[in-house]
Amino acid sequence: MKYYAIDFGNSNTNIALLETIETTRKEPISLSHDTIGFHYNPDCPKFLIPSCIFIDGNHKLIGNEAKQYESDPNKKNNYHSNLKNKLKHSNQSEINEIIDICGDFFQKLFEQLKLSFNVNDRIVFTIPAFQDSEERDLYLNNFKKVLEKSDLQLFKIGQTIGDCLL
Repeated sequence: MKYYAIDFGNSNTNIALLETIETTRKEPISLSHDTIGFHYNPDCPKFLIPSCIFIDGNHKLIGNEAKQYESDPNKKNNYHSNLKNKLKHSNQSEINEIIDICGDFFQKLFEQLKLSFNVNDRIVFTIPAFQDSEERDLYLNNFKKVLEKSDLQLFKIGQTIGDCLL
């Protein structure tokens, strides 16, 4: 059994992997940030990926590979960053495109890290703190759509999107 803790940030996405010998599955709500490991547990294997994507047709680059296009004026329409913030601040006419872009980011992220999940694994995404409950609800609704778009196959491994949010 493995626990994957994923913190989708504006600048970087942290992925912490906790391998465990426990045989019972924990509900995500019982995993504190200290238990999850990123930011707090230096012994926990983790990956830090810049939260950006460059999309040119079917060609998709994420993280550091994508950042090389950040300041290229000829490529700026294909370079996307600050993805998390856009999930809560985009207007309705743009949100579907942002959801697709974020879904592509996660799909490419898991593909590059060669992460696959089985029925005993737990995947937990942190929820950012919000002052405004309306903003929080909008973000969560959009992020659930991102996870569906990214084709994590959570439903096939026995988790629901709601189980994955912490």
